[in-house]
Amino acid sequence: MTWRLTVARADAHGRLRVGRLGLALEPADDTAGRALWPLRWNHDLIVLGPDRHPTEVPTAPAVLTPQARLQLPADLCAHLDTARQPVLVACDGRELWLVKTSFVAAELLEQRRGRSSGT
Repeated sequence: MTWRLTVARADAHGRLRVGRLGLALEPADDTAGRALWPLRWNHDLIVLGPDRHPTEVPTAPAVLTPQARLQLPADLCAHLDTARQPVLVACDGRELWLVKTSFVAAELLEQRRGRSSGT
């Protein structure tokens, strides 16, 4: 499996330009885009996929437009803090993984500290 990555910042309308990233989905129709449902999430990560799964927190799907822009529902935008920071978007061909860049930076800093302390 080859992962494809991009960093996206929300535009004035809250859309993330993600490109296709090798996502093996065709839009439901040429105008509406394709629904991607939250499959799992935590404080710093949301995973979206084409299949709807029952979740504890009901939310609307994100929509991948034919122009390869991802429109997230307001609750998911707030969860990822898209108004203040870009999002790392990764794709395995079937799912989109959205990760806060602040989380990635903190993890990299922690790794660096671990190496410099000899652990």
